[in-house]
Amino acid sequence: MHYDPRIIYGREDTAADMWDLWNLISIPVLTLWGVESTILSAETVERMRATGPRSEIHAIEGVGHCPGLTTQAEIERVRTFLVT
Repeated sequence: MHYDPRIIYGREDTAADMWDLWNLISIPVLTLWGVESTILSAETVERMRATGPRSEIHAIEGVGHCPGLTTQAEIERVRTFLVT
């Protein structure tokens, strides 16, 4: 899957501190992280994990940004998260 790496840059007139928004989330979050992502760094993922119990990270090796859930194990991981 191809994407425009400029997607990480917001428009100046709508810029917001995403961490402020992240900290407002009060429900559990499952982040599907393609370890090879050039947009979501390991440092950012660790900060997401550390900033609250609502954040659960599922790392998918060998995949870049926007994992496609192509294996049964990946699909089952999401299913388990949703039913618990």
